[in-house]
Amino acid sequence: MFRSIEAILERWRAGDRREPLVVEGVHGCGKTHTLERFAERFFPDHVRLDLRENAAEQAVSVGQPVRIVSEIGRLTGTEVTERTLIILDSLERAPAVMDNVRRLAASGLCAGVACACARVGTVPGSVPMHPMSFDEFLVACGEESLAGSLSDPFSETVASSHGRLLSLMREYWAVGGLPGAVSAWLSTGDSRMVDQEISRVLDSIREDAMLSVPGIAGTLWSVMTSVPEQLSGRNRKFMFSRAVPGARSKTLFESISWLESCGAVHRLRIAEDVDPAEDGDSIPPSFKLYAFDTGALRVLAGIPLEMLLSEQRAAAVPADGLAEDFTLTEMVRSGMRGMYCWRSGNRAEVAFVVGSGEHRVPMQLNIGRMAFTRSIAEFRRRYPSEKGVYLSPLAPDRETDPVRIPIYAAGHLRDILPEASTASSMGQQD
Repeated sequence: MFRSIEAILERWRAGDRREPLVVEGVHGCGKTHTLERFAERFFPDHVRLDLRENAAEQAVSVGQPVRIVSEIGRLTGTEVTERTLIILDSLERAPAVMDNVRRLAASGLCAGVACACARVGTVPGSVPMHPMSFDEFLVACGEESLAGSLSDPFSETVASSHGRLLSLMREYWAVGGLPGAVSAWLSTGDSRMVDQEISRVLDSIREDAMLSVPGIAGTLWSVMTSVPEQLSGRNRKFMFSRAVPGARSKTLFESISWLESCGAVHRLRIAEDVDPAEDGDSIPPSFKLYAFDTGALRVLAGIPLEMLLSEQRAAAVPADGLAEDFTLTEMVRSGMRGMYCWRSGNRAEVAFVVGSGEHRVPMQLNIGRMAFTRSIAEFRRRYPSEKGVYLSPLAPDRETDPVRIPIYAAGHLRDILPEASTASSMGQQD
């Protein structure tokens, strides 16, 4: 299946490869499979070690690059030469070997070192990877032309395909973007196999927590499973008292930080002012948590896949939580940063604000309980903004104010809203 990260891998291949390539992302997003497919295309001579195995970790820990190459050759039964690409899987299990990995990559004794790491932001210069975006899902479904049209949601192509795109978006909400789940759905159409793939990834995250932070693993998983209720609840924010009644705040903070570090959740600050300062490593007093994938959110919520795909039964599903999760994760995957939710007591709430100063753009979701609220008008009355956006299941319309953009184009907001993208973007994959 096509992944947009492949363009970055090919740029690394075309360079001198004296720095290791580290692909980081949540469990199950396709890191290892993508690296192996990349190696098969460009490096017929390649070896792979899984650092969860003691022998593999020891082989990369022996010291000088010459000894490391010798140990890897002995362990894999393959002669490692300057044409051999070395793939190291599960780097998060052996972070201490990173200095040796850098020395090995710079030595010229191999063609390069590529690593997969299920931690986010731990290695400078690493390449972020996420579950498949809606664009990538469309390509996997054979709808490449539709995927290519979303950067201009006001085009005739999008207008004539609006109903089809809404249907595919709902299918994506149900299946999610984990490659194993997408592959199971497209090859079998069996919802049970889809849910098994998603549950396998969720189990991997939980097992990782039990190995890495056993003292807080129980609390951590209670936080993870509380995300669906938080997104659909009346208060619409993360509430410590509901996630794990009686748990210490310090333990809850540590749990959220660990879930963020492995890419399992995204945290969005709730602010009552505009352009809030970055929180750094601290957790703000009021925030929302989003799951890393809509399919995972659906499974955590116990919603049957078929219910989302049935027009008759879908009305019983609270779609605003899925729509919010989809929008936030699509923006993150496209490289946008610095978003926050604006709230004025119980009177008004804008789901996402991007940009700052004169480039600030408030965006509201027109779906479910958030449909056609006047929150954007209230926001713009207080903080003048050139543009407001409704993300809506309705057809796109650039002549309205706020501008109406279809929800399925959320992954292209950087292209559609250039006035916001410069102030709130970084690290775009493609």
